[in-house]
Amino acid sequence: MKKKIFNTLIICFFCFSHCNIYGQVYYENSEASFVVSEDNHSYYVKCRLTKNIQGSRTLQLALNRIRLKAVDLVGNYIVFKQLKLDLQPKNDFFEAFVNYSNLNYNADIESFSGKHWKTCDNTRCVDFECNKDDYIVSDNFVLEHFDMKEMLLLDFRRKKTIRSACVLLELEPLNLGQYIEIERLFIRGNAQINESISDLLKINPNYQLENSLFGNDSVMELIAENIQKENNIFCDFGMIVLSKILFTSINNDKKDIVYSNYLNYISRLDGDWYKMQSFAAINRDKLSFPSFNEATVFDVIEAYPSALNIYGLNLVSVGQNYQLAIEAFSDSNFDTAVELLRNEIDLNGVSSEALNLVGACYYQLDKPAKALPFLILALNINIETTYLAGNLCLCLKSLGYNDINEISEYFLNSVNVDVWSEQQIRGIDK
Repeated sequence: MKKKIFNTLIICFFCFSHCNIYGQVYYENSEASFVVSEDNHSYYVKCRLTKNIQGSRTLQLALNRIRLKAVDLVGNYIVFKQLKLDLQPKNDFFEAFVNYSNLNYNADIESFSGKHWKTCDNTRCVDFECNKDDYIVSDNFVLEHFDMKEMLLLDFRRKKTIRSACVLLELEPLNLGQYIEIERLFIRGNAQINESISDLLKINPNYQLENSLFGNDSVMELIAENIQKENNIFCDFGMIVLSKILFTSINNDKKDIVYSNYLNYISRLDGDWYKMQSFAAINRDKLSFPSFNEATVFDVIEAYPSALNIYGLNLVSVGQNYQLAIEAFSDSNFDTAVELLRNEIDLNGVSSEALNLVGACYYQLDKPAKALPFLILALNINIETTYLAGNLCLCLKSLGYNDINEISEYFLNSVNVDVWSEQQIRGIDK
């Protein structure tokens, strides 16, 4: 028997009992959900329809398709068990393996018994089983060729669920750009955590921070407070995304609580994107922050690094104050440039160019800790902003960031950086 997988499907969990069963894995396609398991002597596949099918002929055709899929899943399960994954629970990766491994294997199958349709909780279901001695997979595949990270990345891009993201990020660190890409999908609402969070993201999305600071949207604040009270529990990545969404939109007296939670979760994650954000938070300048009741957007960006959902900000093209700030910067009037950029951000809106220039000014004023929040936010908005890579690496280096080599290499090898940034990065004594 030869086999190849192409479909992209979703994980489903349902429970069943069987004496001495172990090694349980789950799979679902558009027609049915499957549980594959084994005991000392046999393989088992329990199947449950996920949609209503009428008519005896249609049901028989469905039974034939499901039986073939069950046979195929047992073969995949036998191969999957041989993968060396130091991850728990390993079985969470089974569906991605089936969908994206493009596995070819030969199998000798003597008997694969199946029963007729029955009813399970008002849904049609059917069970299959075979003796282990009757299902032998030939060892003609190379396990090292399976790139589980790539499979899970494809799985996430198809499903765009918080669970598929969490499973992916449990495997191993991604690169900086991949983290930003995945996070953006959630904070923009293109990937879903749950329905209430999706509803929150739809409320005045470009002005959520401004409305929360100045109390201009009681409906948004009420929804944000209700979400906070739900005590949602996701993986650390999911909690970071949730924290950014809530911090941007919740009322002022709750923001510090949300940010404290954010710092806790971000300290647990590996990977350049999150280590850099955690570093910026540790080095942040809290002394000059007035209070949330008096703060502007500029103040919040400066005092609460990486806390914001960028799609809850008024993202704009640069305005007149930015042009004036460039002139001041060229004349080395850095304090004047910062004040002009404050007006630019507070009165016109947020752009990666303005944020980057704030960072450059603060660096020239020997205040890299104040520069870093603006540079990281600019990075999140547009990673290829001119001069951003050079400014960011210079600030990180001056603050003693331990992983500057990884950030430098990423910009030099993975991003279309400008000539000045490349010169600055290569000139850093690593």
